[in-house]
Amino acid sequence: MVGGGVVCAMLVGCAMQTGDTAGDDAAEAGVLGSSTQPLIAGWASGPFRWDQGQPPLLLESTSTHVCALSLMSGRFAGTGESVKVTTSADGTRWVLTGSSAQNGVAGEAICFPKGGNAFVSNTSSREVSEEAVAGIFNRRSCRQGQVSLFLGSDFAFIEGMQGEMAGGGEFGLAVQSPSQNTENLLRSQMCADGVHTVFGRALRVNSAGSRPAKFIDADGFRGDLNTIGEFSVGGNVGSASVTMARSAQALCAFTRIQGKFFGGGELVQIREENEHWVLRMTKGAGSDFVGASARCFARNQN
Repeated sequence: MVGGGVVCAMLVGCAMQTGDTAGDDAAEAGVLGSSTQPLIAGWASGPFRWDQGQPPLLLESTSTHVCALSLMSGRFAGTGESVKVTTSADGTRWVLTGSSAQNGVAGEAICFPKGGNAFVSNTSSREVSEEAVAGIFNRRSCRQGQVSLFLGSDFAFIEGMQGEMAGGGEFGLAVQSPSQNTENLLRSQMCADGVHTVFGRALRVNSAGSRPAKFIDADGFRGDLNTIGEFSVGGNVGSASVTMARSAQALCAFTRIQGKFFGGGELVQIREENEHWVLRMTKGAGSDFVGASARCFARNQN
């Protein structure tokens, strides 16, 4: 579902829905992305990659797919640095894009079909909505911005980041509601001076408010938020990875991106390996913290 309008609140910046400024820099003249491998597990396409200096990358149709950010890397020193999955100006295509005045900024995306037998649910309708929350902080104290990201019947995840990532105090967070009829939250925190924006998305495949979103673990067990947790990696370690759900059974996406992205090899990534989704992070020598979390949204939502 594509919305409009901008909502602003004190200390939390602005919440932007798809169809507004979130897609302004996604030019129609972007290049067409091409997958580097066959369909993942017979249903997902990608990974598609964008590197700084390249034009926006046009991905799958918004009418048939949902595309999720699957890699963020490089030096994020201020508002000039960003990477995100958004939509084209006319709303018909997913777009992977970014900006950089630094070095090594890159992003990847994986696209998942929405219709047909992609998901088992209680309705044939599919809705995808977007929000963004910005914090503008002019003194060195940690502050958070927050905006609702639709209901707990929808899967809430992160689609992009913009601004300085100076340490463990900087993060984007998608907070999944434990109830189908209360709101998910998209949260931004920044402890350094400047502006920090987090872009989020909500995918709905069941009727709104009908039941909590269901997730799946590495062993194939399904359940709601109370029984199936997040996968997490990171901290003050050089690198780490965790095996998540089987790639044929789930859409896995970021729910937290955090740390010091200094440009010395820092990255967070979701990739398919050995028939499972794998979450990994790498911290370069100039960083003291990089972390990420992800949830795996079950294809079977019944």
